[in-house]
Amino acid sequence: MLTNYMQNNSVAMSKEAYFEMCEALGNEPTDSEIPVEFEDFPLEVQQALIAYRMLRDEWDSMNGIYLGKSLIGISEVLEATEIDQEDRKFITMLVRTIDGVRIQEINNKQKLEKPAK
Repeated sequence: MLTNYMQNNSVAMSKEAYFEMCEALGNEPTDSEIPVEFEDFPLEVQQALIAYRMLRDEWDSMNGIYLGKSLIGISEVLEATEIDQEDRKFITMLVRTIDGVRIQEINNKQKLEKPAK
């Protein structure tokens, strides 16, 4: 679900646009193809996504490889977004999970775009 959300987010396909496209083509919507939107996630995942967006990206500038989000300052981000103290460990684990998905997605895209040597 998270991977679908990130992919749909990058192409800006909303549920509404998907349903309109299906109607225009005369196709039945397929559950697995319906775009996932932010509001579809549980509150904790929404909080993790908000915190994730506030963290700084880290890149290996020599090789153009995405290393993921820097967790320096995550405590301040969680505090600023008013996430309860008892939920912070879980939210941090969700941020790391989101980061793992995004690292793979970006680096795979980079590999496909690089010309073969």
